Amino acid sequence: MGRFEGLSGNLWEVSRPYGYVTDTACRLTRVQKELDVLKAQHVDVFCFQEVTEATFGAVASMLGENYQGAISLHGIAYWAAYQQDPSHPVLNGNATFINKNKFDIVFATDVPSYPSDGTGNHALYVQCTLKDDCQVFHFMNVHLDGYRAKRRKRELTALLSIMFPSFSSTDHTQVLMGDFNTSFKGNNLC
Repeated sequence: MGRFEGLSGNLWEVSRPYGYVTDTACRLTRVQKELDVLKAQHVDVFCFQEVTEATFGAVASMLGENYQGAISLHGIAYWAAYQQDPSHPVLNGNATFINKNKFDIVFATDVPSYPSDGTGNHALYVQCTLKDDCQVFHFMNVHLDGYRAKRRKRELTALLSIMFPSFSSTDHTQVLMGDFNTSFKGNNLC
């Protein structure tokens, strides 16, 4: 069975209730320092949350040509409640970067928000094949609701039903990574 090193982290581009971090240079300098440390650990899969299109491009450049990335942005309806200026939304979402020396990306797709009214978080689903032994991996990069436990449980249940549509065995490895917005202390997931 194949082995990989993975890491998930929130880039914290949003500082609620104050809006987006406006010092882009400061934010990207922090991200660059974090990535320098992480790349030295030979991480094969990076799953990030709260990533804008601009930061996605910057992170892709920082990681270099050995990584291929995909991004899934939350819809305007989701972010309308968090924007200081809803007429100019700055969308963010999830980004996954895969080490091209270890994996071939078969496809990547946005998993629509849950609930389906557009106000829930999105997830990013990436299917890869391990180059060494052609083992198939399914990565689901999630960012569960940070404020409402019932919605968090509903989001997780919906995502798991996509990852595991039946209880039959599969040869594919399913990996759930992301920002779960819970400490798992007590019962704050549901």
